[in-house]
Amino acid sequence: MTKLFLKYFLFGFMLMSLSDAYNQTNNIYINFQANFYKKNLEKDVVYFINNNDSLKITQLKFYISNINLKRKSANVYTEKNSYHLVDVFEKKTTSIILQSKNKIEFDEIEFSLGIDSLTNSKGVQNKDLDPLKGMYWAWHSGYINLKLEGKSNLCATRNNMFQFHLGGFLNNFYNMQILSLKTKPTKNILINVELNNFFSGVDLKNLNHIMTPSTDAVELSKEATKMFFIPNYKSLQN
Repeated sequence: MTKLFLKYFLFGFMLMSLSDAYNQTNNIYINFQANFYKKNLEKDVVYFINNNDSLKITQLKFYISNINLKRKSANVYTEKNSYHLVDVFEKKTTSIILQSKNKIEFDEIEFSLGIDSLTNSKGVQNKDLDPLKGMYWAWHSGYINLKLEGKSNLCATRNNMFQFHLGGFLNNFYNMQILSLKTKPTKNILINVELNNFFSGVDLKNLNHIMTPSTDAVELSKEATKMFFIPNYKSLQN
C-alpha cells in the first residue's frame, strides 16, 4: 500500500513539476490554423464556393520569416534565424516557438510571408530552407514563398488543376509580403489562414497556373496576405 501511494505521489509530483515548468517559461507559441469558410481545412476534401462551383486543396505550404513582437509599434522581440516552412497538412510544422528567457509584453506581431532578397541571394541553405523541402526554384529565381495547389471545376486545365507557386526576389517581381497583426499578450497566438479570403479575389477560370516569378505572382501574393488574421483583430498590413 505504501509503495503504491509513493508511486502515485511521485507521478503526481512529476506532472506538477512539468506544469510549473510550462507556466514559468516565457516562450511564445504561434499556431497556424487553415480554414475554408471557417471550417478546418482538410486535404482533398471538396468545398463548395457556390451552388455550382467547387474546389479542393491538395497542397498548401508557405514561408513565415522575420518574426517580430511589438508593443506600441516598437520592437520588443526579434527572432534570430527566423525562417519557418509551414505545411498546413503537417501538424508538426504549424506551430512556431519563440524562445525567450524574459516575459514579453506585446500587442502586435509582425512577420513576412516569404523569404527576403538577401537570404535568396545566398543560394542553397539548410533546415527549412533546404531545397529538398520542395520550395526552391534555382539561384536566379530563389525560393517559392507560397505553394498552393488543388482542383476546381472552374479550371479548364488537365484534371481541372490549379497551381500557384508564388515567389521572386528581383526587381519588379519582388514577392515577399510583410504583415502586422494586432493581438493580445498571450503565450499562444492563433493565426487563422482563411482560404476563401484568397479565392474570393482570384478568377480561377482565367488565372490558374503560376510557376515562375511574374507580376501576376506579386499580385496574388498580395491577395494571399488577406488569408492571415487573428480572430477579433484587424490586420495592420504594411
